[in-house]
Amino acid sequence: MVQLGQKVRDAVSGYEGIVTARTEWLNGCVRITVHPRVAKEKSGAQTLADGQVFDEEQLEIVTAKPLALPSHKTPPAPLKAVRTGGDRPATGQRR
Repeated sequence: MVQLGQKVRDAVSGYEGIVTARTEWLNGCVRITVHPRVAKEKSGAQTLADGQVFDEEQLEIVTAKPLALPSHKTPPAPLKAVRTGGDRPATGQRR
């Protein structure tokens, strides 16, 4: 099974990149989105090419260890529930 963050190669086209998304369909089909490395332009700017989508079965794992992203700061505290409206008027009993 292909995991998010692994480097993979398409066996048919040779397209290579990092797994960024996994989509499972009701009919059992598993599709994997793969993004290539960021291309550097002459000006030094970097552009991210569009990802390509492949069936999981036709992908070969190049690097088994998933890409490690920098750890994020602790998540913010959950928001408190705030009432935003007044009382509901009594409109009679429901039957």
